[in-house]
Amino acid sequence: PDEKEGEVFYHRVADGHVQWTHPLSSYYHGLVFMKRQGEKLAAEALRSEPPDEEEVAEMAAYAQVDLSTEASLRETVLQMVAAPLPPGWEEVEVGVFVHAVSGVEQEAHPLDEYFLQAIARARRGAKRQGGCNSAEAVRTVGTLLELDGDPHAALGLSRGAGAAAVRRRYRELALLVHPDKCEHARAAEAFAVLTRCYKAILFE
Repeated sequence: PDEKEGEVFYHRVADGHVQWTHPLSSYYHGLVFMKRQGEKLAAEALRSEPPDEEEVAEMAAYAQVDLSTEASLRETVLQMVAAPLPPGWEEVEVGVFVHAVSGVEQEAHPLDEYFLQAIARARRGAKRQGGCNSAEAVRTVGTLLELDGDPHAALGLSRGAGAAAVRRRYRELALLVHPDKCEHARAAEAFAVLTRCYKAILFE
C-alpha cells in the first residue's frame, strides 16, 4: 500500500493499477460468509437440486479447472454452481448482480473472487507438497464429509473397535486429510470431521 494525506491505496506494480480496497478484501469477505452460513446453504442447494454434469463442466471451464487432472477441486466447483448470494446482494437479471446498499453493479457473482482464490491457494499447496493429491486422499475426504454424524462408519471401524485400533485408524486417516498435507479444497473440513468422530468414539 501507499499512503497520501492520511489515506491508504494499493498500487499494483506490474500494470500500474491503483485501488482503494485491499486486493484480498473480496476473498476474505467471501471466506467469512461461506464459513458462517454459505457452505451450509450451498450444500442444501446441491442436495435439493443436484447439478447435471454439463453444469459442472461449464463452471469448471469458467474457473479454468480441469477436473480430469484436478479431481480435488470438484467440491469447490460444485459449490460455485450452487453459490448463494451474500447479504445485500441481488441478481436483478441473469448474470447481473447489484448490492442494495452500495449500489455496486457487476456481472461477476459476488463470491467469484473467494472461489477463484480458494482454487489458486489449493494449487499452490499442491505445488509445495509435490502434488499430494492421491485418489485415496480424495476418497477419504468425500467419505468423511458424507458420513459425518456416524463416527464408526466415517472412520471405517466396527462398533466394538478398541481404543488402540481407534487411535491407529485416526493416525492413518489424519495423514491423508490433514490440511497441512492434503490440498483438497475441503481438507480442513474433513479433518475437523475426523477429529470430531475420533473423540466421539474414544469417549463414548
